[in-house]
Amino acid sequence: MLAALVAALLGLLVVLALVSLRSGARAKAAEERLQRYRAALDHLPDAGFVVLDRSLRIELASGRGLAQFGLRPAALSGRRLRDRLAPEAWTVLEPVLHSALEGTESRLHLPSGGRDHALHVVPLAGAHGRADGVLVALQDVTERRRRERGLSELASRDGLTGLWNRRRLEHELGRVLAGPGAGVLLFVDLDAFKAVNDTLGHDAGDELLRRAARALESSVRRSDVVARVGGDEFAVLLPAMTDREARAVADKISAAVRSVWPPGLAGGASVGVARAEGSSTPASVLAAADRAMYSLKRSGKMAKAS
Repeated sequence: MLAALVAALLGLLVVLALVSLRSGARAKAAEERLQRYRAALDHLPDAGFVVLDRSLRIELASGRGLAQFGLRPAALSGRRLRDRLAPEAWTVLEPVLHSALEGTESRLHLPSGGRDHALHVVPLAGAHGRADGVLVALQDVTERRRRERGLSELASRDGLTGLWNRRRLEHELGRVLAGPGAGVLLFVDLDAFKAVNDTLGHDAGDELLRRAARALESSVRRSDVVARVGGDEFAVLLPAMTDREARAVADKISAAVRSVWPPGLAGGASVGVARAEGSSTPASVLAAADRAMYSLKRSGKMAKAS
């Protein structure tokens, strides 16, 4: 919608510039068209536009969306835009406006008044090949971006347990490996999970997975990343944690999983530990933690990846 608005306004501003040199009747018709655009903008509460001259004074402003950007159209005409914006917003917008005066069109996102706005900044060409002013069209996109973030989060969640999925875990693991610090990855496998499905049915197995997920979350910090990476396999990323601390967390997780296991059935969790640091990759850290977990299963005690 913002692109269509800009195109329509640019066309109208060109008409207004031309008819200002010609007949009053055509100027009146153009002014009537401008009023219709203003009326249309008033029915779009999330959009607005501002026309600036070369000194970045406001020549024209309209649209209810300006209020959400911290601007009141009735008090803008003849004012400098910098005097009407919050300092942090002006710091971002000023170089973009000056670039527009040099002929460069720009698009950007800018927060203001607790809202998120998409801006389209367009130079207004003059008679001698240079910009005589700037058109700033804006749209409040707060709700749209909130929905997009929600959809992105849904795509990163495991549908059964609500934990992060393998893709999100690898992303977070990559961030830890790219940073100056280090961390630890725990690979958690539920022992004798197949027996739960075979004895009590798949609904009971699904419920155990959900209970195990909550047990893992309750055993770690809020800043840690808990993910389901396979059928009965989980992983926990512990940033900025020592090996000794991580082994204590692994013991806590094992006990927590045992506490939610169906009564009368043997089971629990095997937890492998691997460092996440240096030149490692997400795939190599996951593989190391997986190997440590299987070593633990074979030996019956905690194994740490080398």
